[in-house]
Amino acid sequence: MFCPVGYRSALELWHEFLSIRLTETYDRAVEGYNAPNFQAAFSRGSPLDICEHIFLASLSAVGIHVASPEGEVMKLFIKMADGKPSLFSTTGMYSALLCDAALEFEAPNTKPIGFTKQSRFKVWEGDARDNEALSRFYPRYNELEDYAKRDPMLGLYHHTLFHHVIRNTYIVADTIPSWAKKTSMAVEVAPILKSYSGWSICLDEQTYQNEWQEYLLGRKQVYSALEVERKPKGVGRPKMEAARSAFEAMGFERGKLTWEQLARKLERETGEKPSHKAMRNWQEEHQKED
Repeated sequence: MFCPVGYRSALELWHEFLSIRLTETYDRAVEGYNAPNFQAAFSRGSPLDICEHIFLASLSAVGIHVASPEGEVMKLFIKMADGKPSLFSTTGMYSALLCDAALEFEAPNTKPIGFTKQSRFKVWEGDARDNEALSRFYPRYNELEDYAKRDPMLGLYHHTLFHHVIRNTYIVADTIPSWAKKTSMAVEVAPILKSYSGWSICLDEQTYQNEWQEYLLGRKQVYSALEVERKPKGVGRPKMEAARSAFEAMGFERGKLTWEQLARKLERETGEKPSHKAMRNWQEEHQKED
């Protein structure tokens, strides 16, 4: 994508980031999907979405520039904070708006709109309440077919849509989707969209060679640990300690009960209904201890 001499486009940096960090991010994301306390509704999306979020957070940490097609350059301060609009805001994979956006893009006789023209985008058809859907769709790396191991990008999709950026170019969009009007009017974003629509996101060479290399090579993290689950403060899944203790009293054996029947039994006894994944993990942990 276009950028002036002495700068590198975000698209170029994204491909470099993928080549170095994708496999690591995939493994850690799937590890999170398989964690007992995983909550799908709070996930940032697919492993590819999580990798992209880390990438954009790293650019925000060092400071980005935007460049016009004519070569004019401006430096922007972009902050990515939970619950606040940002140039890099996305709609999560479980929102019905995703389906609306996809239908709008795919509808016959409809001119494609820039914001929905997303590379590797696929509507997520899972249920937000199904914590096991992602772990089934994105299995552990050692469970991938051989062909996928040879090319980690195979089978990887985005399940989010940007509000203000065109993903396959990293250009500030000049058309804002109707469902993102609220964020487009936010004080954090409105001045950028008004002045820099159509400009390319980029990084100056000096920052690329120095500060950003620390993030690219993993020597510096945007988070203390990869955050697959982004739980709002005070919100989260109970630890299910009572349910686990009740299952432990059963020797972590369900007998002829299905996982759902067992979950309901534990709920009746303890008031806590664990997920099927949590119960299987408890059982596997017990077996490992033996």
